[in-house]
Parts: sequence; C-alpha cells; structure tokens
Amino acid sequence: SFQNLIVTNMKLRPGLGVKVTGDILPNPQQFQINLGQDEDNIGLHFNPRFTYLTDNNTIVLNAKQNGQWEEEQRESKFPYKVFIIFEAKEFKVKLPDGSEIVFPNRLELENINFMSVANDFSFKEICRQDGSRVGRYSLALESELLA
Repeated sequence: SFQNLIVTNMKLRPGLGVKVTGDILPNPQQFQINLGQDEDNIGLHFNPRFTYLTDNNTIVLNAKQNGQWEEEQRESKFPYKVFIIFEAKEFKVKLPDGSEIVFPNRLELENINFMSVANDFSFKEICRQDGSRVGRYSLALESELLA
C-alpha cells in the first residue's frame, strides 16, 4: 500500500461513484482525497482532519480553481470509509452511517479526470460503482504505472 497516489484519465461522468478503500495510518493527523481536472482545478477537496492545525475530528471540504482555494465547508461528521458520487451539480459523499455530505460542483465540471489521495491514508483500491478499476494509477515513490 502507498501513502500518496495520483490517478489520471479517470473519465468519471456525472452519476458515477468512486469508492476509495484503504487504512488510516497509526496516529493520523489528516488525509485528503481530491477529485477534478488536474492539481490546480479540483472540484472536490475532501479532507478529514483527526488532529490537524486547530481542527479535531472535522471534515473540511473545498474546491480549487486555477490554483486558488475557495471558501471551506466544515462538517463535524467523521468517516473512516467513504463513497463519493459525482453528480452534474454536486458531489455526494456517502458515510458508513448512511448519512451523506453534499458539496456543490463549483467549477461546473462535466467529468472528472484527476484524483489524488495523500497523507495519513494507506491506499488499497479505487473502483467505480460497478466495481471496475479506475484510470491509470501513478503511485508516488513507485515508478510503476498500472493500466
């Protein structure tokens, strides 16, 4: 398993979901999952913070356009497993307790081609709603590309 991951060429269309499976590392501070077009244009920044900066057990959501972060949305719910659905007008993050967090598609993205997972999260698998593998994985600290 790996701590930093970049996925390109995802071709995730509205109505499709993506499930990220992995383990929270010991003594975690935070981890993040980003979905968008590229590193500078992120439609959903999903950032659970265990103990990071002034946050404790808080989820921070945001978007980044042309390299600039926008206004943060904070949630007190706290997940250890997430299922993210990309809709035309919003992202839905489904939590294990059955609740969901909704975050608007501020960048008006028509599809998602980029995803990154970083920090205190040991990635195991990413798959679409139908169970198929997603895009190309580019694993940090690894030179290998998995098609």
